[in-house]
Amino acid sequence: MISHKEDKDGDAITELKTILKKYKLYPKKKFSQSFLINPILIDWHLKFANLTQNDYVLEIGAGLGILTLSLVQKVKKVIAIEIDKNLIEVLRNRLSPYKNVEIIQSDILELDDSLFEDKKVISNPPYNISSPLLFKLFKTNYKMAIITLQKEFAERLIAKPNSKAYGRISVNSYIHADIEILKIVPNTFFFPIPKVDSALVKILPKSNKIQIINVDFYNKLVNSLFNQKNKVLEKVLKGFLKKQMNESKIDELISNISCIRNRIRELTPENIVELSNMLYQKLSRS
Repeated sequence: MISHKEDKDGDAITELKTILKKYKLYPKKKFSQSFLINPILIDWHLKFANLTQNDYVLEIGAGLGILTLSLVQKVKKVIAIEIDKNLIEVLRNRLSPYKNVEIIQSDILELDDSLFEDKKVISNPPYNISSPLLFKLFKTNYKMAIITLQKEFAERLIAKPNSKAYGRISVNSYIHADIEILKIVPNTFFFPIPKVDSALVKILPKSNKIQIINVDFYNKLVNSLFNQKNKVLEKVLKGFLKKQMNESKIDELISNISCIRNRIRELTPENIVELSNMLYQKLSRS
């Protein structure tokens, strides 16, 4: 016996294939394209985003407009970004009845950060841009984000010190945002079916951001540390500082660091920011 859910999924796949055939399209691997076929995920987006008629929404990777069609009926305006120029005609045709949508054919990573200003980011973005997209998001004045990410990647965002998944992205996520995994999204929600499951994630700007004195120095330090995250801080730090100062002064500089014997993977985000700020100030004075 075929369940109601299976019947609806079959209808969605049939509709998707009809659209692709009509416009002579196919999913492109270079854009990490998998199209949404299960409306449950749309319901989750709308529920957790708590949308109102006053909201401005930024959608990244609008695809065939499956999510966009629901968003335009709920908010003041949707800005839909799609990198694949071949999908723009589909979006314009499907969204033509709505005047509160702006369709932009571009790579979101190349657009100005001001586009995120005071907007809710509601999206199923291409997974091949997950990391640079988040780093871009963290620099902007977005209101909130409800987005799907690969499950493993999402777990790295909220990983704790000394866990296997803990790394550079975990530290930066903690510093810049409050992140929560809302739902696990089965890979069967998309077509073609990805190899991995996904997660629906809520991202809010950090209410009390941790102050970084010099972002460039901090980024260099974090990259150096997490390239060797299983090593002791003292050893990695000496290698890093050799490029910054006279080697004879390094021992004196790091002598008062309380976590100097800890492994990199054991350091909390607060430890790392404190370390960065202290080192930058001392190096600036030397």
